Amino acid sequence: MKSLEDYFSLPVFQDFLSEDEKKALGDSYDYFIFEESEIVMATDEKKYSFQQKVYVSFYSENRDYLTGDQLDVITLLHNANYKFTGSDVNHLKLDNQDRYIDLVVFSFSRIIRSGC
Repeated sequence: MKSLEDYFSLPVFQDFLSEDEKKALGDSYDYFIFEESEIVMATDEKKYSFQQKVYVSFYSENRDYLTGDQLDVITLLHNANYKFTGSDVNHLKLDNQDRYIDLVVFSFSRIIRSGC
């Protein structure tokens, strides 16, 4: 989470936005939400014991190069413990406004090694 916040200079929230966080953002739609799913047994128990799906949602408005931002997120987070598994891009229209928000949901598989 810190890597995203530092690199993009955008806030990162855990799981969802609280009412206070929504108020603090005001009219801004530039932020990340970091979510973790349940922990399950890994398929290859010789290397590690558990894995967890992690989703990073990137909400943005008026970004110059969304594809470049996507590649930056993948590069920042993909490592030995977080394996990038895919992304989904959506464009959301704000109610009663002529504004569109880009939403990219990144999926990662987090490796939780046994004995750690």
